[in-house]
Formats: sequence, C-alpha cells, structure tokens
Amino acid sequence: MFLRDVIASLARRWYLTLAGLLATAALALVALHFVPPVWESKASVVLLPPKSTVEPGGNPYLQLSGLAPTLDLLVVSLADQQMTQLIKSVSTSAEYTAEADTKSNGPVIVVTVHDRTPAGSMAVRDKL
Repeated sequence: MFLRDVIASLARRWYLTLAGLLATAALALVALHFVPPVWESKASVVLLPPKSTVEPGGNPYLQLSGLAPTLDLLVVSLADQQMTQLIKSVSTSAEYTAEADTKSNGPVIVVTVHDRTPAGSMAVRDKL
C-alpha cells in the first residue's frame, strides 16, 4: 500500500479521521492534567581538603582519600529533618536525593532534584 492510498482512504472517511484526531487531542490533554511534567536538576560537588592541610604548591586532589568520613556525614546531614523543612520552605513540591557518587573513587556528592517547575528545581538545587 502506498502513502497516497492511505491518504485517499483517510480523506474518504474524513469524519472518522477527524473524530480520531479530536479523541487523541482530548486524551493527551487529560494525560497532561493527571501526569504533570517533572523537571530534574543535578549537581555534583567535589569535597577538597582545607588549604591548611595542603603543602604550599601542592596538589589538593592528591589528598582526597581522607575525606570519605566527611562525605558520609554530609550525605546523612542532607537527608535529615531540618534540611527537609528548609527545602520545603523553598518549594513544597520538590523532592531531592543526595548521595555519594558511585562512579568515582573520590569524595563527590551528587544532588538530584525533581520539581514541577524548572525554576523551583534549580532553586532547590542551589539551596542544597
């Protein structure tokens, strides 16, 4: 079957074609109403040792292995009740996760925020 045959068939039954298009548009609007879009913002933060522990002219990235306990403590503190209340004051519909990056060996925190608006998602990400 050629494309022109399909178009001719749809034109012959134009009333069914129009009804199908209207039903599709109505169902799309209903789906958009019940399942709103969700915006996601991500940020990665690398923890570095304090300047006082790095030798002058030294490379701070060579001393990252001692920051694993700090990373764990920071991840736990980002999930506590006080931080959740602070985030709810920025956006009531935002949900976030803060976890250690499993793809790297260093102290990297990955923060992921889901919200109903892009501005809300970025505001919560920046607050975290």
